[in-house]
Amino acid sequence: MIKLNLGCSIIPTPGYTNVDCRPLKGVDVVHDLNVYPWPWADGSVDYIHARNVLEHVIDPLKAIKEMSRILKPGGEVYIRVPHMYGPGASAVGHLHYFKLFWFTELAGGPNEQVESSVGLNCTSLKLMLVATSFWFKPLKLWSWFFNKNTRRQLVWESLGVLCPTDIDYTAVKPVSKDQLKVWTEPHLGKL
Repeated sequence: MIKLNLGCSIIPTPGYTNVDCRPLKGVDVVHDLNVYPWPWADGSVDYIHARNVLEHVIDPLKAIKEMSRILKPGGEVYIRVPHMYGPGASAVGHLHYFKLFWFTELAGGPNEQVESSVGLNCTSLKLMLVATSFWFKPLKLWSWFFNKNTRRQLVWESLGVLCPTDIDYTAVKPVSKDQLKVWTEPHLGKL
């Protein structure tokens, strides 16, 4: 089983192939993720962990398409990026800002002006809060309530109160082309 930890930096994870653009301690593969194709064959990777990586690459959409290319059918990808209203969004070295809409558009759609379909089915999309131990339970309740559906997430994003710090996106590569979900309209559940 091949599991990649992309952009591991100084925190390599045991059991993963740790990838970074610098030859740091614990890095297994030194590769600049802006250089394509990545050094893995089509459909050769089981799991990709990309925490705080996409905001550093030149073309995040191209990077996600590359993740889809190297994932095996049934393989999973986990991506975390700083939310554009979060405190870490404008850190040094960040090239992009992200909101929920960016991830809901990844499946492409009938009115797209550019081809954005990445060949992945989203299994989870959540806004996250970083919490201290004192505030953990109330903030966990806040997150649970607003992550119940897309409409609540969009309300949270626009409130300007307790701004989300991160976005977590999890997706799976379908086993066959007919299992690929095509975007038609975002899920807008009841408030």
